[in-house]
Amino acid sequence: MNDMFRKRIEKGILLCLILLGCIAGVWMTMRQGLPDFLRDWLRLANQRQLFQLFLLEVTGLLLCSGFAGFFAMGQPIPCMALLLHGMLFGLTVLLHLTPALHSLRLLVWLLPYGIGTSLLLLLAARETIWLSSLFFCYAFRRQWEENMSHCRRLYLVRYVVILGLFVLLSLFCGGLQVLQSLFV
Repeated sequence: MNDMFRKRIEKGILLCLILLGCIAGVWMTMRQGLPDFLRDWLRLANQRQLFQLFLLEVTGLLLCSGFAGFFAMGQPIPCMALLLHGMLFGLTVLLHLTPALHSLRLLVWLLPYGIGTSLLLLLAARETIWLSSLFFCYAFRRQWEENMSHCRRLYLVRYVVILGLFVLLSLFCGGLQVLQSLFV
């Protein structure tokens, strides 16, 4: 199998996990599968509360996914992180589509932030699965390769870049939120 084709399939599978999570979040909302307090809180939350929730959620998922890369059996963790993020994003967007003007103002920063963080989580998941797979392969060979320290450094550099992009995206969307509240 061609290496380029394999990478495209991997990215497509990870993207499908996010989309599956969004569909599950929408389905849970429409079928009343959420606890009432959570559904009411998400529906009545203002922009600042939602932004803080998403900031906390994505930070936690990025850090859990990052630490999972150092374990041989860490591949399922970034996949679950993608599903959970998709569920919360789909649930929040569906709950805020009903009140027309409020939802339009909310979606101005929510959609770019949700899509941007989804892409960053996708990149983080790909890197985590890569390093975790290397640890898994080395666990069965019973020998430590010399290039493993290089792979760990490369992983850490890539993860720092992903975290930096996350901070920039959060600052941009937080600024959008502040500007929007000034003009309304």
